[in-house]
Amino acid sequence: MAFELEMADTFLLELSRAPEAVKKSYSKNCFRTLRERPHISDPPKIKKIKAYKDFWRYRLSEKYRLVYQVNLVDNVVKCLILDKREDVYGRMGSTPDGPGIRIVANRPDLIEEPAPEDLVNAPLEEQDEGTHLPEDPLPRSLDRKALSAWGVNPKYHDALLPVATGGELLELNSKGIPDEEVTRVLNALYPPRIEQVTEQPARLIEDEKQIEQAVNGERSLQAFLLRLDEDQRTFVQRIGKRGPWLLKGGPGSGKSTVALYCIRSILNKARSSFLDEVPKILFTTYTHALTRAARQLATELDCSEIEITNVNKFASDVLREQKLHMTAVADEQPDVRDVVTDAINECVSTSSEFSFTPADHRFVLKEIRWIIVGRGIETKEDYLTHPRIGCGRALQERQRSDVWQIYERYKKRLRELNKQTYTQELAAAANAVTKKYDYVFIDEAQDLPPVAIRLCINACKTKDIFITADHNQSIYGAGLSWAQVTDELSFTGKSRILQNNYRTTVEMWNGLQQLFPSNKQLDEETSESRAQRHGAMPIVSYYGDETSQIERLNSFLHDSLMKERVGLGFAAVLCPTNKIMNEIAQRLDRSLNARAMPSKDVDLSHRGVKVMTMHAAKGLQFPVVAVANIEAGKLPWPISPPEDRDEHEASLRRAFFVACSRSTSRLLLMVPSFAPSPFVESLTGDHWTIEGEPADYLPF
Repeated sequence: MAFELEMADTFLLELSRAPEAVKKSYSKNCFRTLRERPHISDPPKIKKIKAYKDFWRYRLSEKYRLVYQVNLVDNVVKCLILDKREDVYGRMGSTPDGPGIRIVANRPDLIEEPAPEDLVNAPLEEQDEGTHLPEDPLPRSLDRKALSAWGVNPKYHDALLPVATGGELLELNSKGIPDEEVTRVLNALYPPRIEQVTEQPARLIEDEKQIEQAVNGERSLQAFLLRLDEDQRTFVQRIGKRGPWLLKGGPGSGKSTVALYCIRSILNKARSSFLDEVPKILFTTYTHALTRAARQLATELDCSEIEITNVNKFASDVLREQKLHMTAVADEQPDVRDVVTDAINECVSTSSEFSFTPADHRFVLKEIRWIIVGRGIETKEDYLTHPRIGCGRALQERQRSDVWQIYERYKKRLRELNKQTYTQELAAAANAVTKKYDYVFIDEAQDLPPVAIRLCINACKTKDIFITADHNQSIYGAGLSWAQVTDELSFTGKSRILQNNYRTTVEMWNGLQQLFPSNKQLDEETSESRAQRHGAMPIVSYYGDETSQIERLNSFLHDSLMKERVGLGFAAVLCPTNKIMNEIAQRLDRSLNARAMPSKDVDLSHRGVKVMTMHAAKGLQFPVVAVANIEAGKLPWPISPPEDRDEHEASLRRAFFVACSRSTSRLLLMVPSFAPSPFVESLTGDHWTIEGEPADYLPF
């Protein structure tokens, strides 16, 4: 049986900068050998690397060596390192006698059987990564010969030649040098060690032509398919049977990626059948940023003909087609809050025993948005008997009757203003949409109101509905079962849970478990994710004043980007509020080219650090993430009346957990020592690197 061939992300960079003779040797000879007999020793060309587990090396030329790993269980070969002979073994951490102490200390899983005395002594020899300061000089000067050998586009050479420090190199990212060029230089200057390479995603190489296209700049790294695990692959293979389907999974389990692979499978089957018309497919999610990310991946997967949109834009387009469109506004913007407050005041003025006061406006607005409008309740009678389990404050019949009275006034006033909220727009579109899609995919459904899901379902000609969700990452929605959304969602025998976490490292996931929301609505099926990668410990840093916080953020961002060998665009700072977001963006070092990004203006293409709210980062991921101002009184912020506080804090705790889980490799939590948030009180030194300590703090 032929072996499948895959590669680590940085392998393609290394192949592209190898001499032409080495590239040719790989594509013409080595490629075929790796497919057919990678595990058969053939000295001096092919040799097993002494004492390493399943690692082999291929002699591509007198000077160049390829290191690869063979999985005989799955018949897979993963290409890891391609470098000069004298550099390969340093990156491998190997000595003439086998693995060096660095590997024994940090990654004993990569070697066969370390000697007992090595295991005893290894922790004493563990090597620190060191710290990259902005003023630190590069390990070598940059010249045209080196830049050309590394495959850097010649038009950027003049800008790169004067660069002498890591800070200057990253700063070029904000001055027009693309992320991929900065990444190319960083990886050449600081080649990743085997410990890091083995943790990179596995991308399938299907034929020699793909490699040639990539080396010639005709094919991007993202155009190579990611290897799916057995659960993911099995689910993709099931698509084609009648739906609906439900895919659940924790952070980093690949739900959105699997959804797009399912679309690719559907389209490929249609193309291979020579159908006159390929299926019409709708892919929806709930944010603009997620939509842009999905479009990019769909293009790389040759699925660009599908329609990708967020649900609010889809609703707006439906109503515009039906000539029913009117101005829509955010449900919680000040004008809408004023409408609710005025409605409460009017009701209070007519009854001295009314159940609510203007102080309840947040609760009432949430009840209208998520329960009445969000669940499509159209009559008072239905509302009085509708189950509200998990919705926070309990309501008796009299209180529900008073909510409905407020709602009637609220609707009337919005009509007078010729406005409707986004949730009202979703409800109207759900009733007006026509069935024109063969398949509908609904991504991150846990944060959509039921009327949004009904809108998508009503747009499908069949029951071929695909939903991804994780209730543990729900920031906005209230507790709800799928059966309450619509009678058409029966997932019996058509659901799967993805247990593997490919985003977060083992070390980070262990730390995040101490932040995990614990309540009665916890979905244990997705909370037991298994992280697959290793990396740095997450950090919690206590600071004394705002200047100290900014200094630590600056040093963390620079150091982490250098260690991850990526440009400025791969880092994000997440904040509790828009006000803090704007303040942080203005104060960060100018060389980081930080930009504040409100939810509607998240720009993933920005060549600088993204500063956004925790809520805006939902569904996104970055190699480097810092969460700022984790301060009591700001996270969580106060709310009244008292009966809403538990639900308010539970919602913010979920948002905080989701924000922390956006990081793939490096995570920093910034906590004021004078007022630490209760959200971090459970963090311990066994799973976190703790800098400083909280001061004695009294909340009064």
